[in-house]
Amino acid sequence: MGGGYDGFVYALNRSSGSTEQINGAVSHITDCGEPGVQKSLRYGFFYFSTEDTGTVQITTSFDFGAAGGQVYTANLAPDRTLWDFANWDEQIWDAGELSTGIIRLDLSGLGEVVETTVQNLQPNQPFTLLGYEYMFRDRRHIRRPRSF
Repeated sequence: MGGGYDGFVYALNRSSGSTEQINGAVSHITDCGEPGVQKSLRYGFFYFSTEDTGTVQITTSFDFGAAGGQVYTANLAPDRTLWDFANWDEQIWDAGELSTGIIRLDLSGLGEVVETTVQNLQPNQPFTLLGYEYMFRDRRHIRRPRSF
């Protein structure tokens, strides 16, 4: 895989004229700005582009896989459209809400470092992850051994 200057990701083992779709995944490792503190994740907000309509899988792993993790599935498709959204003259209304691109997940897990992976379940379901944030509770300070 490689990124181009045009913002697209390319599979480097395919011919240059290939339009075959590829699976996408993005991973990020964080200590949530508090190194040395064990955290208990409560919930997370994941921000996606509002044009996304597929399904993604969000995986959390704690302390580089030593403390387990969870797998969550999130549907990015809008449930409904806003009431009288663009069809006022046609008298067609849909009592619902517009897609916000924000997914809130109740999370569980305990660790100092969290690895987050977001991936699509089908190659024809692209997604744009704009960012995420975790809400957590500090559990305890981790003391490291020191030699003098």
